[in-house]
Formats: sequence, structure tokens, C-alpha cells
Amino acid sequence: AGEFGSAAIAAQSLIDDNPGYGTTYLPVAIAHLAAGEYEQARAAYDAMAQAETSEHRASLATLGLADMAIFQGDFSAAEKLLWEGIAADVDADNRRAAAVKYVALAENFIASGDRDAAISAAREAVVLSTSDAVQVSGALVLIEAGELDAAREIAEALSGKLQPQSRAFGRMLEGSIARVEGDYADAVDLQRSALELADLWLIRFELGRTFLEAEAFAEALSEFGACEARIGEASAVFLDDQPTWRRLASLPYWSARAQQGLGMHTSSIEGFQVFLERRPQGGPLAEDARQRSQ
Repeated sequence: AGEFGSAAIAAQSLIDDNPGYGTTYLPVAIAHLAAGEYEQARAAYDAMAQAETSEHRASLATLGLADMAIFQGDFSAAEKLLWEGIAADVDADNRRAAAVKYVALAENFIASGDRDAAISAAREAVVLSTSDAVQVSGALVLIEAGELDAAREIAEALSGKLQPQSRAFGRMLEGSIARVEGDYADAVDLQRSALELADLWLIRFELGRTFLEAEAFAEALSEFGACEARIGEASAVFLDDQPTWRRLASLPYWSARAQQGLGMHTSSIEGFQVFLERRPQGGPLAEDARQRSQ
């Protein structure tokens, strides 16, 4: 719900009672991230990794540290953490955790501009796990990289499931594919119908990007505003306690693009600057933000 302070207080109470229970450190880490306190967040993940109980605690801590590194644009550090984490997960026969890290690795490569490596990591992820979280995230990377046929297969499989949330993600992906193909009307219809099945943060974000590409800037800004108001959901976007704080890094960039389209010059410059503060080390979006903010 975005009440990070309350979550941290409740978690700290549990930690005080049982400091060895690793998962309890996650809300503390996220609360520090929300406050921009990166060293404290790192300390919480380090404590999680050292905790005595909670299965796969070190694996989750590694993912959390990589998630934070991607948010900050430290792509090389994130890549190192994720490869090490994947190797440990494979040794532990933890396929789901390895798949989640391959997804984060793919997103890291996309953010840094390495398209081929992103495609390879995304394909590895969707083979390792059939969970919606992995399939959807992998498909989004494939869409971003232009591998539309592979993404379309995933979208069709999700759309054919019985669960409303799975079908919602399937329609969202179909809409994102239509957006890349330039069919904005169909893309909006698909993603709005996805929201009717499940009003999820990720669908709002993708719909915002669709409106932006269609030059419906006011509608895009509205969706990005909803994403900003619901950042608690973005911290674990699939509601599975797997940290995805990195997804918030680019939100100021997309909001600034919409503001720029509306002629809101001062606000857009401020948004681009916020994004560049989060991603000072570069990447394609950072380069574009620098040009737009001049």
C-alpha cells in the first residue's frame, strides 16, 4: 500500500523478536530504498543474507542488492551479482530463483543497451519457470528488444489461462506488441480491457507508455501519476515478495516525456533531472533524457 514506514516498524518488531528470520528484512530494505537511504537498504539485505533461518535467504538478498544496483544504474555491479546468484541457485536446484534473476539480468541488459544479451537472458528465464511473473517480465524484455513473435507466444498462452490476472497480463502484452507495431488504437483497447480484468500497476505503466507513443500526453501523464501514487505495488510488482524496485527508476523519465508533450517545460526538465540522478551512469534512456533536458 506504499506505507513503507509502517511496514518497516512492523518488520523491525519481528526482527527484534527473532533476528535470525531472514525474510523479515525485506520490508526494512524497501522502506530505506523509498527514503533514498541506499546504504541502510544494503545493510538490511546483508543482514538478510546472514540470517540463520528462512530458506533461500541469501538468494533473495542477492536479488535485492542487484535490484537496487539496477535502480541506481550500476549495471556492471548488478550483472556481477546476478551471475553469481544464478550460479548459486543452479547449484541449489532453485530453478524459480534462477529464472527471476535471469529476468532481472535481462532487464539490466536492456537498461544498459545490450539488446542481444537481454534477449538471451530473457529466453533463458522463460524456459526455467512458467510462473506468470517470469513469463510476463521475460516477454516485456523481448518486446523491448523487438522479438515480437516470441513475446506473442507468451501473450497468447497467458490469455488462454483461466485466472483473470493471467489473462489480464496476456492482454497487456498483446497491447504492448500492438504499440510497437504502431497500432495504438488496438493497443489501448487491449490494455484497457486488461485493467477491467485486474487493475495492476504494471498494466497502468504499459498503458501509460502506449498513450505516450500515441501522443495522448494527458492520458499518459494520468497513468504515470497513478503509478507514482501506487509505488508500493511496484516494490514487488507481482505481489510475490520478489523485489522489483528497479521498475520505478524510469518512471520520472516517462512522466517527463508526457509533460514535455503537453508543453510543461519546467516540470519535464525537473523530471528528467530526477531520472538522471537515479541513473547517472548512462544507458539509452539516460542519454535521451540528457538531450531532452538541454
